[in-house]
Amino acid sequence: MTHPTQTPQPAPAAPTTPSAPPLLSVRDLTVEFAVRGEWNAVVSDVSFDVGAGQVVALVGESGSGKSVTCFSTLRLIDSQNGRISSGEVLLNGRDLLTLSEREMADVRGNEVAMIFQEPMTSLNPAYTVGSQVGEVVRRHRGADRAGARRRAAEVLDLVGIPRAASRLDDYPHQFSGGMRQRVMIAMALATEPKLLIADEPTTALDVTIQAQVLDLVRGFARDLDMGVLLVTHDLGVVAEACDDVVVMYAGQVVEHAELFDLFDRPRHPYTSGLMHSLPRVDGVGGMEVIPGSPPLPTAFPTGCRFGPRCRFAEAACHAGPIPLTPRPSGGTDRCRRADELDLTPAGRRA
Repeated sequence: MTHPTQTPQPAPAAPTTPSAPPLLSVRDLTVEFAVRGEWNAVVSDVSFDVGAGQVVALVGESGSGKSVTCFSTLRLIDSQNGRISSGEVLLNGRDLLTLSEREMADVRGNEVAMIFQEPMTSLNPAYTVGSQVGEVVRRHRGADRAGARRRAAEVLDLVGIPRAASRLDDYPHQFSGGMRQRVMIAMALATEPKLLIADEPTTALDVTIQAQVLDLVRGFARDLDMGVLLVTHDLGVVAEACDDVVVMYAGQVVEHAELFDLFDRPRHPYTSGLMHSLPRVDGVGGMEVIPGSPPLPTAFPTGCRFGPRCRFAEAACHAGPIPLTPRPSGGTDRCRRADELDLTPAGRRA
């Protein structure tokens, strides 16, 4: 794990792009919420793929649309004031948005599992850890109580909880924060899902525990050939665990690239701003602040949504929507000046 005072460095081994069809393919996803009787798009035309054995990061500030995108993938958007207005969410070629609620209930926790941000609010304090992990196995695998208990012990041991079998009858409050997060991972892995969605799984954990949790997630992706969609705002987490990076701002994808390409030469000023906002131990470049705040969905700019905060913006940037453009080395970016700007981090310039 990268130390919090260091600029994150990509892992030494270059990522591989899966040659097989993607496990998950999100295409042109648009999600709207009702505000004062009007529908406002909070996520607009989002597209990305996750391959088997691949870890893909969704990166951006709070409010950029990362969690909404993930909840939409599992159709967990509150239908009272939210809706998925367009797009496709293809899991092994099957569009999850066309399934009935009964069919989706079989997908959730079985083919696709999710780790939520705060384990103490996701685990029920009134039930033992063993019963909560075992319930997933009983629901999706039809196991009896004894079989579910055995499986719970297996996966708790798999995620590194000491004396796992003897902790089955303990309650969530008897575990540390890091151990509760491991319990959440165990619950997600109990049915051996094809896809794991991890929404800020290392939030509020200390650096050592973060590293352990990331090692677990990365190892399971590799060993179980499981796709992972990792939501984070921490570029240190991205450098440690991910293959591809999808950067979101104000409900849009503004850049999508392989890990090494993104860190070597970001092409969108927002991505560059995220990198420069981190402190460096060598002092090169210093720590910068992105001015302003992200816009509300009810007040998205007409042109580039990052334009009001961008020091490179010109009049043309505010004139109209900026398309997502393929980049020469692969990936995409949403900046009309991407080809003329050199946003390479100062420490990597020749």
